[in-house]
Amino acid sequence: MKSLIVYYSHYGNTSLVVQQIYNALIKLGKTELVRLEYKRGQENPLARVVYKIMPRLVELMPAPVDIAEYDILCIGIPVFAGTPSSAIAKYLSMCRNIDGKKIICSYVYGFETNAKHCSQVVRDYLEKIGKADIAELFIPWARVQDEKFVQNAIARVLPVAGTAYKKS
Repeated sequence: MKSLIVYYSHYGNTSLVVQQIYNALIKLGKTELVRLEYKRGQENPLARVVYKIMPRLVELMPAPVDIAEYDILCIGIPVFAGTPSSAIAKYLSMCRNIDGKKIICSYVYGFETNAKHCSQVVRDYLEKIGKADIAELFIPWARVQDEKFVQNAIARVLPVAGTAYKKS
């Protein structure tokens, strides 16, 4: 099994969760971990507002967008005001060949209502580019450092994504 984890993390919360997902997926086969990076503009607060409104203007450093060679795509999504970060939105708009793929969307959030709204936004993005099998993982900011909580959440979602996983 070959997996790709793509994520964006502004404050490090999503990175903490994604690292645990990586540790779980690496046990199942080859796993690549890619942090999305802006080419420019991230440090400018005005540019970040513009990118939030129009993610198509975001320029990202190269990341795999053709998912054909992967069995699982995991997306680490920081939730900002009920939507994914502009880096994630841009990445999703570039993805290809997701038909029939297992996709794990990992939401790291402050408010559950925002996470649920973000989930629908991400599902809408994914439906525009193909028909994939989506599993979701929701981790509140307050629990990202609770390793047992995160591992239990991962253990619940991996079987839904069609993988055989046992916590260590």
